[in-house]
Amino acid sequence: MYLTSISINDLPDSYVIVGTGRFTESFLKLLENTTLPRPHVILDLNTPRHNDKQYGIPVLGFEQYDSNLSENIVLGSDVYQVQLIDKFNAHFNTLVSFIDVSNDVQVFNNKTHCFNHLKEITSDYVLFFSVGSKFPLTKWLGNFYQWLNIQGVHLVSRHPMEYVSEEELKSAKAIILWNGETPHFLSLKSKISSLGLLVTYSECGHFPQHENYYFDKRGVNFNSQLLHDDLSWVDTHDYKVMKTVREHFFKGYKGKNEGYVFVPLQIESDSNLQNYSRFKSGMQEFIDFIEKLYPQKKLIFKAHPKDMYKNKYRFNHGILSNLDTKELIVNSSFVHGINSGVLFEAVLFGKKVIAEGECLLNHKAATMEDVVAAMLSRQKNIKDTRFNAEYLDRFTNFTGIR
Repeated sequence: MYLTSISINDLPDSYVIVGTGRFTESFLKLLENTTLPRPHVILDLNTPRHNDKQYGIPVLGFEQYDSNLSENIVLGSDVYQVQLIDKFNAHFNTLVSFIDVSNDVQVFNNKTHCFNHLKEITSDYVLFFSVGSKFPLTKWLGNFYQWLNIQGVHLVSRHPMEYVSEEELKSAKAIILWNGETPHFLSLKSKISSLGLLVTYSECGHFPQHENYYFDKRGVNFNSQLLHDDLSWVDTHDYKVMKTVREHFFKGYKGKNEGYVFVPLQIESDSNLQNYSRFKSGMQEFIDFIEKLYPQKKLIFKAHPKDMYKNKYRFNHGILSNLDTKELIVNSSFVHGINSGVLFEAVLFGKKVIAEGECLLNHKAATMEDVVAAMLSRQKNIKDTRFNAEYLDRFTNFTGIR
C-alpha cells in the first residue's frame, strides 16, 4: 500500500480529497488566493450519503464516489492516512492514486519557515522517514541537518508509505524514523527488518517539548532503549543536570499540597495510548476508572489541548480544569495518568506519580527519577550543534557517520 507525497504546487489538475476534518480545512485555506487546482469534490467517509458544501466545494458521501470524478485521491489527514486508505479500499475495487500533502499542511498549521531538503538520492545520504517531514526537520532537527551537511552527508526525506527500493535502503549511511510508532511505518519497518538493517528513532523531547528532541537505538516511548538498560550509568552529574532543568522548567512555581489528585488526559489518537495502554476507546473510559478508584478524593482532570471531545466528557465528582498544567502539578497531592508526557514533568518536579499505561516510568530496574535523568542525558537541545562520537555511539545506529 503506497502513496505519493507531493507539494501542493504539484497537485494534479483533477483530484478528490478524502476527509472533512481540520486537516482538509487547513488544506483548503492553504489553496486560498492561489491559482492552484481545487478538489472537484470532498469525500466524507464518515457519512454514507452527504449533500453539502465546504468552502464552496461539493461534499459527497463515500457511496457517491465514482472514479469518473477523479482517480487521484488526496488524503485529508496526516494521522489517519492508513485508516482512510483501508476504508476507501474496502468500499471500492478501483485503481486509484493516493496522494499525501501533509508536508505543506503541517508547515501552514505551525506557521513554520522551512529550508529546502532533498527528496532525491545523492552519493552519501541519510534516509529520514516522517509523515510531514518538513516540520520535524525544521522545528527540531535543523542543526542536525546542517551538521550532516558539514560531514558531506545529505539528508533525503521520505513519507513512510512512499515506495523506496531495497537498494536505496541498503545504500543509506543511516535510516531515521521520526516516531515510527504509527501504522504508517508498519510496512516500511518490516521491509527494513527483512534486510537486516539498523534504524535510529527520533522524537521531540521534554522540558519543554518544543525545545528538545532525542535519538534512540530501539524506539520511542515504551520501545526505548532506556527500558532495556538498567541505567546504572546515571550519576551525580546527570542529577545535577536534572536539578538545573527542574529549576528552569518550573521557574516561578512554588507548589503546595492542596489535597487533590491531578489527572492529565490524552487524545485518543496518541500512539502511546493506542499501543501501550488498555484505554484504547478514549478518555471517558479512563475518567470512569479514576472516579471509581477514588470515590472520596478531590479529582482535577485536564484535557489535552488538541482533544476535540473535551466538552463532551461526563464527570461524577471530578472536575475539568483549564488551569496551567504546571500549576496543577505543583499543587497536587500526586499525579495519576496513563502515559502522558505530563507524568514525566511531575516526576521532574518531585511529585509522586502513578502511570496506568506502559511507559518508561514503570522501569523494572530503575527509579522514576533515574529514568528522567537518563532521558535528559539522551536528548539534545534544538540549538545544540555538537554531535560527538560518545553521544552517537550510545544513542544512535549511525555507524557510517562521524
